[in-house]
Amino acid sequence: MNSPAKKAQTPAPKSPTPAPTSPTSGPASPGAGVADPLSGVHWAEQGPLQDDGDDVDSNIGSDAASSTASISSSILHYRRLNGRTYHSDSVTDGEYWGPNDDKQNEMLDIFHHAMTICLDGTLYNAPLPEKIENAIDLGTGTGLWAIDFADKFPNCTVMGTDISPIQPGWVPPNIRFEIDDYNKEWTYKSGFFDYVHLRWLTCTVKDWPAFYREAYRVCKPGGYIEHMDLNGVTECDDNSLDGAVRAMHQWGPMWHAAGRKVGYEVDMLSNNFIENGMKEAGFVNTVVKDYKVPLSPWSTDPKLKELGLFFRAAIFQDLEGSLQFMWGKMMGWTPEMIRSYAQHFTSELRNMDLHPYFVFRVVYGQKPLDA
Repeated sequence: MNSPAKKAQTPAPKSPTPAPTSPTSGPASPGAGVADPLSGVHWAEQGPLQDDGDDVDSNIGSDAASSTASISSSILHYRRLNGRTYHSDSVTDGEYWGPNDDKQNEMLDIFHHAMTICLDGTLYNAPLPEKIENAIDLGTGTGLWAIDFADKFPNCTVMGTDISPIQPGWVPPNIRFEIDDYNKEWTYKSGFFDYVHLRWLTCTVKDWPAFYREAYRVCKPGGYIEHMDLNGVTECDDNSLDGAVRAMHQWGPMWHAAGRKVGYEVDMLSNNFIENGMKEAGFVNTVVKDYKVPLSPWSTDPKLKELGLFFRAAIFQDLEGSLQFMWGKMMGWTPEMIRSYAQHFTSELRNMDLHPYFVFRVVYGQKPLDA
């Protein structure tokens, strides 16, 4: 069986990071009531909240052992920020916002389980044939999706790529993980993959049109691409979020502002962004499906209640870790501001009278058979 060309592991020079912009006119002292630059809310002055602990436990484990790929020691030279580790500068010349330590990895594992519930226990929507030869999961994270997919298709060679070697070492024999940055040149053979999968890559891709063009190139004629993502805007079908200043209201606007500051696209849902990107690259037979994902178990619908339970568990697992790079380093928030905001956000998620949800969109398309 042919295999795609392996990415060369040449350390890349570190790109300069934009200097963080303070949201206030003066420096913030620890614990000061510094305002959210978008809403003017002084989250640290909203009053202390009693943290009654996470009321959701997850048994989903994460093994942060070395990748099955051959890696150089420079890849393990992680960057550090406020006690958290991030990917090595030798892998990519950009900066991904998520930590790569055990706390964040556990969050990714819980998130994977929540998304499996979202898709009614399946891993994908595309009408894949029973026999496929090669598949790739771009931005695989801890690799759980790729591992589950490899189990489902034992005769398919599955590749998972990421910029951090955080995948487990014990994996099915038909899967391998590689350290790779999809923002750099793709070295995979044209027409090689039957299926290209990506999920939750918001604020990580520098050039989406180029990304979809490369995905089209490496996809076999008749093969599929599938992309699942969100825009992070908190939605609500009733008035339960009205009448008060909510931390939930600021989640989407702050992420969008941070994304614009570093030059990444965050709003993946407006103007049919994903579908149009696939079509412009050449994919046909595109299908779009939206999923309501509650942020907490407030729904009376059994599936949505379970989905909200696990999605909230993912948020509780590492909310601050998901904020400190984009909101802290890029937007100038202090650790005290982030900690206070996170406390208010998680407090709102414990209030079952509030009915927030995110919309996750799945889009898949096919490369023409005569391509």
